[in-house]
Amino acid sequence: LQGAYEGGIGGFCSGLASGVLGAVTLPTAGAAVGGMQVARGLLNSAEAVVESASGKDWDEDSRTWYSYDLPQEAARVLACAGPLAGRQVLLTAGPTREAIDPVRFISNRSSGRMGFALAEAFARAGAQVTLVHGPGALAVPAAVQGVAVESAAQMHAAVLERVATADIFIGCAAVADYRPAEVAAQKQKKAAQAQTLQLERTPDILADVTARRPELFAVGFAAETEQVEHYARGKLEKKRLALICANQVGTGQGFDVADNTLQVLWAGGQTQLGPAPKTEVATQLVDLITTHYNERA
Repeated sequence: LQGAYEGGIGGFCSGLASGVLGAVTLPTAGAAVGGMQVARGLLNSAEAVVESASGKDWDEDSRTWYSYDLPQEAARVLACAGPLAGRQVLLTAGPTREAIDPVRFISNRSSGRMGFALAEAFARAGAQVTLVHGPGALAVPAAVQGVAVESAAQMHAAVLERVATADIFIGCAAVADYRPAEVAAQKQKKAAQAQTLQLERTPDILADVTARRPELFAVGFAAETEQVEHYARGKLEKKRLALICANQVGTGQGFDVADNTLQVLWAGGQTQLGPAPKTEVATQLVDLITTHYNERA
């Protein structure tokens, strides 16, 4: 009824999303007719309509259905027509924290933005996305199942618990390579003399995933400060990955910034994505992964 209200049907036929129903359904029609690129453009143009209908401002005539989570519904409807519809994507994102004592921990500069942007882009492409993420301030995107963890060991356990049903695995998290060998039960006090912190290796999530599921389409990330392609290719081969996404990190690069540049490598080829906002790079990367995944299938 709402779609017909105030010329909704006429607007839909003209390619205009003037109401909530149009904003939700028009991108899906675009996907069916012109593919996901057309659908994304229509979804972006309708975004303001959907967002404005999701708050308390949409109470002009006491329409009680305004309380629905319309951005999530739009993502769900569009996903039905996506190129990865029915596929399950398991993805990690963000940093991990390795406790020293109840107060202090070892971590890194990762904000999780790239991984969260990828989760949203995969959902828009139709995939059923599970996002295993470390601590941070980002909200889990609509239509994505979030699993919050803190340490590398917790992320490792959460991934292995879910990897059996995954079609695609993306290891985007900046997982700590080392953790304290012993965690103090109480806060450690200052001492006059220097102190030594004994470290031990954390579990290698990506290596364990590909060892358990050698046939799985697995994508890794390599954040490097030097010899980026050299180290990334070594990781690609050693961990038997389909693709690896390498980027230069350092002050103002890669971590905790809005933009990113990725050098995506695979056996016999490579391409560069960006520099661009991480949301745009994520969309480009999902398109690239979809192409390679379909070629393998």
